[in-house]
Amino acid sequence: MIGKLRKNRVWSIAVYVEDGDFALDHAFGEPALVIDSRRKRSAHGHLHTYADPFLFPHGDELYMFYESQAVGEHGKIEAKCTTDLVNFELIGEVLREPFHLSFPFVFEDKGQIYLMPETLATNEVALYRFEDFPRGLKKDCVLLRGSYKDSSLIKHDGIWYFFTTSESGLELFYIEDLSEGHLIPHRKNPITSDPRYRQCGGSPIVLHDKLYRIAQDGSGEYGRNISLLEITELSRTHYEERVVADDYFDLKHTWNRRGGHHLSIAEFKGKTVIAVDGKQDDLLINKLLAPIHTYLFPIFVRNGDGHG
Repeated sequence: MIGKLRKNRVWSIAVYVEDGDFALDHAFGEPALVIDSRRKRSAHGHLHTYADPFLFPHGDELYMFYESQAVGEHGKIEAKCTTDLVNFELIGEVLREPFHLSFPFVFEDKGQIYLMPETLATNEVALYRFEDFPRGLKKDCVLLRGSYKDSSLIKHDGIWYFFTTSESGLELFYIEDLSEGHLIPHRKNPITSDPRYRQCGGSPIVLHDKLYRIAQDGSGEYGRNISLLEITELSRTHYEERVVADDYFDLKHTWNRRGGHHLSIAEFKGKTVIAVDGKQDDLLINKLLAPIHTYLFPIFVRNGDGHG
């Protein structure tokens, strides 16, 4: 009986705005924005997940792309934007497919903006091109075929390095020109099979001339916390990293009391902006009402923890 009454988990997003010279060991203040999914479910289409936020500065605007998921639906990609870090405008849905989408990594190459979401259900890593940013996404090409999770890229010394996770662990690929479309596996693959560090929790970041990788801790419950690792050597032939911090998130807020697994950092108008996600217990009433919703909306309702 106790197991049946265990609350489901729901996912939310918080955005922090920091002044001055930001350091990774700096404690965050109060969030400037919280997109909280914990609310009483009233019908099908109830959103239980806001997760995997990616920040992308573009001109005079800062965009945040993220996964949103409703009960009985696949995850889709939505976006918000701000010009003043106070007011965040909802752009809404930017990509929906007949399969689950998450981890919407956005980047620019040669003046073109791309989105590379996780498309695990299609057994490929697909690249989408914005024809009218922040909308007008069209599938451009497939970078990799196979079961890969939470993929992202970073350009280092003129080479694109591609981080992703397979059943073997964290894998690294490289390519000089993305238009060539042929990723070359790194000779040190898998980089790690340790469940604490094998899956990325955001794209690699550069801070104070140092390169860091964010890793989801998958050693226990899904989305327990993240670790930070400094990449001390990155080339086509060598790769080395060291753990800087485990259990990086301070799980003190209601919206992240049960964990978190994503971090994104961007510089915008002299500020450092940090976007994270977090999970919490859903309202117990939602689990108790689930059989009623299932009866009323049998096609739409699929109860569960969501995300992933």
